Amino acid sequence: MKKILLLFAFLGVMGNAFSQDLICAWHYDTLLASPNTQVVHPADSGILDGIAMVYMDGTAGSSVWVVGGTTEVNSFAGTTLNDERLTPNSSQALAVVGSNANGKSIVIGFSMFGYEDPVLSFATRGTGTGFDTHIYAYSTDGIVFTNFDTIPATQTSTWAVETVDLTSINTVDDSPIVYIRITFDGATSASGNNRMDNISVYASSISGGDIVPPVVNSAEATSLSNVWVVFNEAVGVSAENTANYTGLGTISSAVRTASLDSVQLTLATPLTFGIPDTVCIDNVADTAGNVMLMSQCFEVQYGVIDFTPPTALDAWAEDINTVKVVFDEAVRDTSAENASHYTGLTPVSTAVLNAGLDTVTLNLSSSLTSGIMDTLYVEGVRDTSNNAMAAMQMFPIFIDTSTTVADLVITEIMYNPPESGTDSLEFIEIYNNGSTSVNIFNYELAYGSTSYTFDTAILIAPATYFLVGIKADKSTAFYGVPFYHGPSVGLSNSGTFITIKNSSGAMVDTVFYDDVSPWPTEPDADGYSLSFCDPNLDNNDGALWGIGNNAFSIVNGNMVYADPGQGCTPAVDTLPPIATTAWATDFSTVKVRFNEPVETSSGQNTANYTGLGTLGSAVLNAGSDTVTLSLSTPLISGVPDTLYVTGIADMNTNSMWQVYEFIILLDTSTTAANLVITEIMYNPPESGTDSLEFIEIYNNDMIAVNLLDYKISYGSTFKVIDVAQTMNPGDYAVISINPTAADAFYGISSIPGPGVGISNGGTSITLHNPNGILVDSVAYLPTAPWPTEANGGGYSLTLCNPSLDNNDALNWSYSTNFIGFVDTMSVFADPGAACIVTAVEENTNSAFNLFPNPANDILNITGLENAESVSLYSAMGSLINKEEISGVSSFEMNLSNLPEALYIVRVRFNDGTIESRMVMIAR
Repeated sequence: MKKILLLFAFLGVMGNAFSQDLICAWHYDTLLASPNTQVVHPADSGILDGIAMVYMDGTAGSSVWVVGGTTEVNSFAGTTLNDERLTPNSSQALAVVGSNANGKSIVIGFSMFGYEDPVLSFATRGTGTGFDTHIYAYSTDGIVFTNFDTIPATQTSTWAVETVDLTSINTVDDSPIVYIRITFDGATSASGNNRMDNISVYASSISGGDIVPPVVNSAEATSLSNVWVVFNEAVGVSAENTANYTGLGTISSAVRTASLDSVQLTLATPLTFGIPDTVCIDNVADTAGNVMLMSQCFEVQYGVIDFTPPTALDAWAEDINTVKVVFDEAVRDTSAENASHYTGLTPVSTAVLNAGLDTVTLNLSSSLTSGIMDTLYVEGVRDTSNNAMAAMQMFPIFIDTSTTVADLVITEIMYNPPESGTDSLEFIEIYNNGSTSVNIFNYELAYGSTSYTFDTAILIAPATYFLVGIKADKSTAFYGVPFYHGPSVGLSNSGTFITIKNSSGAMVDTVFYDDVSPWPTEPDADGYSLSFCDPNLDNNDGALWGIGNNAFSIVNGNMVYADPGQGCTPAVDTLPPIATTAWATDFSTVKVRFNEPVETSSGQNTANYTGLGTLGSAVLNAGSDTVTLSLSTPLISGVPDTLYVTGIADMNTNSMWQVYEFIILLDTSTTAANLVITEIMYNPPESGTDSLEFIEIYNNDMIAVNLLDYKISYGSTFKVIDVAQTMNPGDYAVISINPTAADAFYGISSIPGPGVGISNGGTSITLHNPNGILVDSVAYLPTAPWPTEANGGGYSLTLCNPSLDNNDALNWSYSTNFIGFVDTMSVFADPGAACIVTAVEENTNSAFNLFPNPANDILNITGLENAESVSLYSAMGSLINKEEISGVSSFEMNLSNLPEALYIVRVRFNDGTIESRMVMIAR
């Protein structure tokens, strides 16, 4: 393809032409958004597909358009207007943006060789503050341009077609190369824009005869002794002259196909299997006598040398005497049929390889035991290229030929917890009501149209529970008991069948639950699970089901009640009270709140409250759920104390056996805690409201800090934090504008912040303590020297070292921790965690290059012609070295005194922009 592109200036329009041919077109279906927008665009349709170009890079008379920082070129939604294709596509359009781009030009380059009277057209729309004028000029050398037209630009949101007729400009007719320059002017704001889509150039043929030389489309090896060469048109007898094909040694023959557009070369010296070679084609003429203008070379290769070892993909018991092992590729019979390569089972008598060479049948000398798990170890097998397995592989082997169905019972279902969006707290509880352990390997759990097969060996002991979570990690964290990750699809909110089948397909248990009477209705979004207390009864009788009674936490205003892994909690209160919170109202008074009313004698017994010295009194309120403690020794401002609460009984005489511990802190001083704003996601790549925005705070102090009544502010927006969250030293807290969306996407638990988004144009973020004292303040910008990747590119701003000045843009970077995709764009962030460096990346779009990477003692840095300094940072953001390098194109950095680790190389350029790359030192 590269060789074909070189012919652009010479070939012009190829093939037979007719009146008003489509010379070239650009549809921008896959144009990338800023900061990755391409600035050179090959045509994607027409005779000059891949050859004609749109230039925005300073070449061919165009201007240099900025794609990062103050973005001047971007990708916006497109249109099907002026799209000549059979299946139009409106996905993307080229957008030129901002008053900074006034006077800048794009250039459209194409050949008019053999053609005349070109007509340029494209679909366009704009904003009221966008460009109001398009100035057109032409050139045949890309240097001297002649203005020929000025057209008012569209400044409305309605797409229209702009047409430019060049039929009166004879200079461009039959020209080997033509450049059309469009200069944009009149924009009055930084966000004003003008979109262009479906750019096309049509022209009329001058001559009906073929005057265009042939071009080689491709060359490929079809065997070790044959190479197939394909031309873009029929070629003459010169194509059978072996002298016109060089680079492959002696060629025995060159024979054209019946269609005359392809030639088969027979080589006297065969190619080497898997080794690339090069063939060059020259001096071939088409059937009209037009000779190739220049030589074209292609890499040819037959076969790929296999260096990859084989991998055993799976192993299973076909019956109690036979086990099969399948590999990812063909394996050698001598190693695959060696029984010593398969261990762990009873001795393997024979190992037989199938005809496809990818599956081995193991015949066992002793039978497997039904219902008992065995382990097969596979190693030493080689593929047909003699590559040996890289490591031993282990497979559980299990078969159950028993016709007796295990007594497993579905005893609890959380099908509609009170969450928004995806129900991450859903689960199914299974109870072993039998007298022997049950291995559920290859058992199937199904509901609705969803099914899941357990692919690991899991033993459920008698009288124990097994919990299957839709999102096991979230359920484990919330309920405090381990869950197994099963199907990822949620349970129906309106009722469905749940079935369990064993490995033989026999039904083990089935339940059809419903959300209407006689089934309990509270589990339908009110926070309760369905709970079946007696596994000996019929669990398809809705009247026999109850609801969960064990309170966990409040979700969307509803307390969640469930009994996962515990059996039914009796409805009669046998649970002791819980001390839920404690706080100081002044230096001599502390209050303790319980989850239920407590009885007077224990609730007002000062001996049940320790850690704060002697208490004068403990007095219950009228509701009996809050006690006021009077301290004999006052608290000290800013100094945390610990209160221990135990021995309290509720109204049913259930006595608290657990000791509850609370940090009591009252700070009336003017000293602010050392809390640091360490991460900001201010412009995630979303459409509409940015629901994934957040601010991260780090406790860089030596004491715990409770964020209750702290105020977070940005722009004219603020929020006083109304939840008690204690940050221990080294802890992170995340404040989000949409906790439901942010928590689900990032996998965190965030604090609700202001409901208004954070400014995309930069602002000041402040944090004040309850006394109104400023704790921290950051004023960020979306432009350099702040990392511009955070401005809509999918990255958060991150401060890796909380001890550095977070108002110095050079101390900030952008996250490299991949989270997921939003609107097809990747999102990188570290909310609630320190900076995470995921890999040493080769960023081919960077203005500078590093090599080698990983490095040893010396690191070479090139592409520094416009740079003023190079700095080296640790992965935590600490500056290690800085060098002023103005006036040089490359720099050699000595790393010999540094330990093996990840580092960050940061280059500041003369225009103020900064680019960072990661480098690994490995010796």
